[in-house]
Amino acid sequence: MKKLGVAAVVIAVMAGAAWFLRGPVMPPDAGARAGAARGESPVVLVAAARRELLTDAVEALGTAQANESVTLTAKVTDTVRQVNFEDGDYVEA
Repeated sequence: MKKLGVAAVVIAVMAGAAWFLRGPVMPPDAGARAGAARGESPVVLVAAARRELLTDAVEALGTAQANESVTLTAKVTDTVRQVNFEDGDYVEA
C-alpha cells in the first residue's frame, strides 16, 4: 500500500515537471496576432460563402406538458374495421 502512494506522488511530480517545462500554450492564431503587433501583415484565410442547413436538436430526459390542449369526441360511435393508409402517407379529404 505504501508503494502505491509513493508511485502516485512520483507520477504527480513528473506530470507537474512536464507541464512546467513545456511552457505556455499559445492559441493557434497567437503568432498572427504577435506578428501584427510588430507591424507585420497578419495571415488571413479566405473561404467562399456557402449556404448550409442548420438544425437545432435538444436531447433531454424529463416530462413535457403542453401549454394548450383540446378534447376530440366523435358524434357517432362504431368499430374501426380497416385503416386504408399507413403512417406518414398523404391523404385527401
